[in-house]
Amino acid sequence: MALGAVGVFVGLLVPFDRLVNIIYVINGYVGILLLVFMVVKTLRTKTF
Repeated sequence: MALGAVGVFVGLLVPFDRLVNIIYVINGYVGILLLVFMVVKTLRTKTF
């Protein structure tokens, strides 16, 4: 509930184009981190 209130507060104060720019950058970093985790898990579980 607190995160929702923070989201509404930030959404009202930050202009939309800047907000989208921030979200896309964070989404890219999370995607790269997820890809690294998937590659590490695949290499660990793969039997040669």
